[in-house]
Amino acid sequence: MTDATPAAFYAHQPERSYSEPIANDFLANPSDILIGGGQNEFKSRKDGKDLSKILIEKGYTFSNKFSSLDTIKNNRFVVLEDQAVVSIKNGRGDFLTKSLAKATATFSKTKNPFFIMAEGAQIDYGGHQNNVEYVVREMLDFDKVVGQAMEFADKNPETLVIVTADHETGGLSLIDGSIEKGYVHGSFSTNDHTAVPVPVFAYGPGADNFKGVYQNTAIYDKIMELISGK
Repeated sequence: MTDATPAAFYAHQPERSYSEPIANDFLANPSDILIGGGQNEFKSRKDGKDLSKILIEKGYTFSNKFSSLDTIKNNRFVVLEDQAVVSIKNGRGDFLTKSLAKATATFSKTKNPFFIMAEGAQIDYGGHQNNVEYVVREMLDFDKVVGQAMEFADKNPETLVIVTADHETGGLSLIDGSIEKGYVHGSFSTNDHTAVPVPVFAYGPGADNFKGVYQNTAIYDKIMELISGK
């Protein structure tokens, strides 16, 4: 949870490598729910601080077992388990869909508006490894959570779903494939990030605001304009 994408939503540090200071920033953040990996940055820290105790004092439930998600009753909680966020092919299972379901169910207990950021982080890892199977399995898993979010939006029509990426990884080109035969053939041009434009998909009220081509930083402005009602 101290990696670049989730950290960008709650921390303010000059370098993405500052894992412990990033975790510290969560203490001053108003976020209610944090689910993912990174337990060492919160508990087994080099500076000796145990942020879990501070979070519990602030009213959070803290757990280092993803299996505890079903039994948590508190509306504010942090669940961090590194073993729960391995790749799909190494046994991650339904982590993403279960996490989103818990978050939406928790927030739906009140009439307050809410914002959720859910990341399919390991799509990037598969690109770095130039492993098509890795990427495909991660994309299929991410597709499930997108479908789940769209289903929630259908039942709660005031909800906007935005799906995008911070960058492309691997320079992946799809060469061939068959749904009937169940295979896809791809080729990578690099093991690093690329400057290939990434799509932005939006579903729900305000979706038209995300049409066109723009810098990725504009997504923040567009979201804030919708939230403020401008």
